[in-house]
Amino acid sequence: MYCDFSNTDLRDKIAAIKCPSLILLESYFVNLKPAIDAQYKNLKTGNFQYANKGLHFIMYDDKVWYLSQINNFIKS
Repeated sequence: MYCDFSNTDLRDKIAAIKCPSLILLESYFVNLKPAIDAQYKNLKTGNFQYANKGLHFIMYDDKVWYLSQINNFIKS
């Protein structure tokens, strides 16, 4: 199942998403922004936010930032 999930390419299918989407990424991924943008180029409603200090588990590593991002997204 993990291999099937890892091998599933959804880059074309995300074009069908029409609702606003919040994508929260760890701080390291800002270094890979061109690759991230390429992967999500078909998601026209994407709001990308990069954590300042969060690592893989940003909801634990930077809880205040994480909750702030979610609250702001829901309010908007």
